[in-house]
Amino acid sequence: MLYFQWLFIKVSDYVPYVVASIVLLYYAIAESSKGATRGKSIMGISVSDLEGQPISFFRAILRNLGKLVSALPLCGGYIMAFFTGQNRALHDLISGTMVMDSHASLAAASDAGVMALESDDAPPPPDPSLSAFGHTQGVFANEPAAKAEAAALESFGALAGATSFGSPEPAAPTAPPKVERKIPKGMFPCPSCGSAAGQYQNKCFKCGTKLTVVMFKQYMAGK
Repeated sequence: MLYFQWLFIKVSDYVPYVVASIVLLYYAIAESSKGATRGKSIMGISVSDLEGQPISFFRAILRNLGKLVSALPLCGGYIMAFFTGQNRALHDLISGTMVMDSHASLAAASDAGVMALESDDAPPPPDPSLSAFGHTQGVFANEPAAKAEAAALESFGALAGATSFGSPEPAAPTAPPKVERKIPKGMFPCPSCGSAAGQYQNKCFKCGTKLTVVMFKQYMAGK
């Protein structure tokens, strides 16, 4: 009987460490696999790195261990979130992470999709090949009809003769295709360095350029 009492006391000494390990693993697995725990998902927020990408398991471990530092003294590390960019607490600064507003990102992406669909109904741009003739019409718009028609026909005949008997004009060099940098969903590129930035990010973490929500909305509108 005394042996079992001694064994119970010894085992109970390790219970707090076991519970703390289980809680740590839960937070680390949830934030590295889904980006958020159950509570964060309900509140519409998620954890990501500074580029908006999902964090690794070891970074999630570091972030949650950093909460012990944020809680001492008097939760000063949590209070720092009110005075730092993107409301990052001390454990976010330690692990290089940030908390994103998932609902706002999804709403912005949905608005951008609606605007893209509406832009498909817009009339096609004018044909650039007709710009020369249109310019000729504009020049002779205020002259008598006969004179304007004769001048237009003369210009057209000269253009046709140059095209038929003259040497062909070399084709204009085409610009190489622009390679766009992949921007995560719900984010926008920094206008200076092109790195991804969050919707409410006030400056670029790579080059320090000042960012605004207006830049995000302009990017989503033109996407």
